[in-house]
Amino acid sequence: MRKSVLLLALAASVAAVPAGAQTAKDTQIENGHAVAVKECSLCHAVEAAGKSPRYGAPEFRHILARYHSNTLRVELVEGIKIGHRNMPRFSFNPAAVDDLILYLQSIQVPEHPAPPGQ
Repeated sequence: MRKSVLLLALAASVAAVPAGAQTAKDTQIENGHAVAVKECSLCHAVEAAGKSPRYGAPEFRHILARYHSNTLRVELVEGIKIGHRNMPRFSFNPAAVDDLILYLQSIQVPEHPAPPGQ
């Protein structure tokens, strides 16, 4: 009985959210993905899988293991200085950077994932 009441409550809460409704955070993540595709995908793998087109350019799904998100945010807003000499100079507005950081956080995977079954 208790389990069925819990299931009904859960179903009611799911039904209360309109199909296709997005949160503000979801929208920011989508905007961050658009920034990554437009500005970074020529060299970097910006999706949750795949290799970077440019040799040595880190895949975005591992980037926050190399750079703290706050450091990366400052670098992107002020004009990126990290990277290599062939890295283009970038300067993004703070809102675009916040969206990009949220997108990066949404696709991060461990540098060395645990073997299956662990």
